[in-house]
Amino acid sequence: GTRGGPLLQPTTITQMQTEAAAFGGAATFYGLGFDMHTVAGGGFNWFKDGGLPGTAAYLYRGANKLDWAVVFNSAPSSSSEDSTTGFEGDYVAQIQAALGQVTSWPTTDQFGNYKSTLVPPQFSTNGSPVVNAASYVTNITPGSWVSLYGTNLATATRTWYGSEFNGNNLPFHVDGVSVTIGGLPAAISYVSPTQINVQAPLGAVVPTSADVVITHDGQSSAAVKATVKPFSPALFTYTGSGTTFAAAVALSGSVLGDPSIVPGTVKAKVGDYVSLYANSVLLAKSGTIDPPHTLQTFPTVSIGGINAPVSYAGIVSPGLFQINVQVPAGVPPGEASVVVTYQGVASQPGVVIPISQ
Repeated sequence: GTRGGPLLQPTTITQMQTEAAAFGGAATFYGLGFDMHTVAGGGFNWFKDGGLPGTAAYLYRGANKLDWAVVFNSAPSSSSEDSTTGFEGDYVAQIQAALGQVTSWPTTDQFGNYKSTLVPPQFSTNGSPVVNAASYVTNITPGSWVSLYGTNLATATRTWYGSEFNGNNLPFHVDGVSVTIGGLPAAISYVSPTQINVQAPLGAVVPTSADVVITHDGQSSAAVKATVKPFSPALFTYTGSGTTFAAAVALSGSVLGDPSIVPGTVKAKVGDYVSLYANSVLLAKSGTIDPPHTLQTFPTVSIGGINAPVSYAGIVSPGLFQINVQVPAGVPPGEASVVVTYQGVASQPGVVIPISQ
């Protein structure tokens, strides 16, 4: 808080600067993350060092309000993190000596002269930048999974870590990236420089449209307006040799597909029970892991143009709907189209499951 609003509360800083009895009144002690050195004229110098193979760093906050930090992209193999010896002691002494020679410091804020070199995230202008993560249609449903496309969206390419969960709450920050939809934070499952997957937040009011903003390391994108729908059933799929297969499993747990195209998959038969997986069937709770629960009203499902009996439909994990159906009699062998309909809204066309004799 030496320049601008405080990051920490005054009571927290006081606690950090309070010496524990175990240090026996020594001038230098450990204060909740920083090393503290009591200054004769009053106050404390804070300092913290660190190092990994190929790196070294040091952070200093002075009682005289002079703060500095240094980071190296190399370090001697024999370097020590002890500030009184070796490599670290050498550079710290040189920096302190150089600072001691300065007799006049600027009195105005210099940060305005050094603009951030980070490139802000930008939504794609080639195609739709905000789409349903299953059907890729250009609308989103609160509680559903959404894919965002653009450039400079993130530095890393990864999914969320278990350590980023807060109990049953999903992470809202992954690798320096956050997203808001309609001003509400969106849980993030995947980040990359060109794609981010998030769960659209469910607020107290469901709007007809919402602004989507990506923030990466403090740099925010321009807002993109997305259409919001309360119902937008979309089947999760995978492709093989140009065919779009439903991401479905048989009662045995085997993935449904054409084994001649996707080895290891199996075809369904008339009378088989299969599980379909869908996105955005209806509004769903967001940002948290809840026990699976059954929908009060089941969607309808057709396979090969014939209505299929639905034995179960519910949310089995955040934003993921599972629909269990029986392949109805009369469906001929081959690639049978699969359509899920809820409240008069049908899932995307062109999705199939292979049916054998």
